[in-house]
Amino acid sequence: MVNIFNRVGVFESGQRSRPWKDQTLTLKILGKPSLCSNLFGQFLLHNITTAFQAKLKLIELKFLQLFDCQLWKLNVVMSSIGTGYDLAASTFSPDGRIFQVEYAAKAVESSVTVIALSSKKGVVVAVDQPIPSKLDIEGANSRIMRINNKIGFVGSGLFPDVFALCDYARDESRKYYKEFDRPLTVKKLAGKVAEHVHIYTLGISRPFGASTFILSWDEKVGSSIYCIESSGQCYKYFGWAIGKNAQAAKTEIEKVQEIDGQSNLGKEELIKRAIHVLLTTREEGTTGHRIEMGWIGEDSNEVFEGINQSEVDKLEEEVSQQMEDEED
Repeated sequence: MVNIFNRVGVFESGQRSRPWKDQTLTLKILGKPSLCSNLFGQFLLHNITTAFQAKLKLIELKFLQLFDCQLWKLNVVMSSIGTGYDLAASTFSPDGRIFQVEYAAKAVESSVTVIALSSKKGVVVAVDQPIPSKLDIEGANSRIMRINNKIGFVGSGLFPDVFALCDYARDESRKYYKEFDRPLTVKKLAGKVAEHVHIYTLGISRPFGASTFILSWDEKVGSSIYCIESSGQCYKYFGWAIGKNAQAAKTEIEKVQEIDGQSNLGKEELIKRAIHVLLTTREEGTTGHRIEMGWIGEDSNEVFEGINQSEVDKLEEEVSQQMEDEED
C-alpha cells in the first residue's frame, strides 16, 4: 500500500511497480465521504498520473458506498505514444526524443501551407489560407505580417502562437532601434526569435506550436529567407515550405527555385511560380481556399508589402488555366 494522498485518502494497488506500455491497471482509492466527489475523482487521477510519471487515460470510474467510506474504482490504461516521457518538454525519452517539441511540430504540420521563393530581385511568400466561413472578411486574419518596413513575417501553426512570435519580434526591433538608432538586421532578428522559441522548450512552458518565416531583401545583401522551427532551430534558405503538405511543396520548390540565388525572375514570375507550387500540392477536391501573398524586392523600394488580392486571384486563374492546358 502506497500513501500518496496524505490527509486526503489512501491509494491501493495490486502492484507497486511502474505500469508498462499498454498495460491495464485497476486502482482502488479509499477516501473520506466529504471528499469523494467528481472533483475529487479528477484530482485523484491527476495525482496518480504524477505518481507514476506516466500518461494515463481514464477508461472507467465506478462509485460504491461502503459504510462510512466510499470506494472509487478507476480503470486506466497507459498511453502508447509518450509512455510517460511526454509530460513536459524538459524530459528526454530513452532514445533522446522530446515528445512535447515533436507534438508542437505536429501542430504546424496540420496547419496551412506556407512557401517562400527568392531571386536576385526579391522574395515572395505565399499562404494557402482556408476560408472558415462565407462571412469571413478578406485579410482580417492574415498570417502575412510586417515587423518593420524592411522585414516581413509569416507563420504556420496555431495562429495565436504565430501572432505572439510576431509581436515579440516587433518589440525586439523597436528596442534595438531605440537603443542603437539603427534598424535591426534580419539575421540578428531571426537569431533573437529562434532563441526565444528555444527557451520555451527547456522548462515547464508549452513549446510554440508554430514555425515562421522572417523575410527581407536589400540591394547589398540580396534575398534573405530565415525559417524558425518550433524547436528553435533557425536556417536560411533560397526557398522553403512549412505547414501542411510541406514535403510535397519542397519537392516542387526544388524544381523551380534556383539554388545559386542568381535568378533574375521579377515579381510577377515569382508569384506565378509560388501559385503553381501551392496548386500542385493542394489536395484534390479542396475548396474554400484563398492564396494570400507578400513581396519585398527591387520594385517595392525594399519595403515588405502585401500583394493586392485581386492581382493574386487574376494570376491564380492564369496559372490554373496553364496547368489544365498542360494536362490536355
